[in-house]
Amino acid sequence: MRRSPTVATTTRVTWTRQLPHFGLRLLPLLGLAALLAIGAGPVRARIEQDLTERATAALVTVGLDDDLINVHLTGRDAELSGTVPRRADRALAVTAVAGTPGVRAVSADDLTVRHP
Repeated sequence: MRRSPTVATTTRVTWTRQLPHFGLRLLPLLGLAALLAIGAGPVRARIEQDLTERATAALVTVGLDDDLINVHLTGRDAELSGTVPRRADRALAVTAVAGTPGVRAVSADDLTVRHP
């Protein structure tokens, strides 16, 4: 009869000894996640700035006035706003920005046509 309590006690002692080791294994992963979260902000801003400059250059290359069209990037997704003179210019702006390497998607919902 004495063996049952001893086995139960041994099992419980083994379990409590393993529990702290589990937490120690997670500590480096949590530290790595924190470092990645801190470092991702500046990298994202640089990527968005670079894509904005290249998308604006693409608009100028196809002959559109970059003063009339604003390019805003969230990650790799571009949003065009402003006013263009014709529908063809609106389509040309979307095509030019979509053709910029690194741009994933283009939205021109806020790009209006002055004379439809």
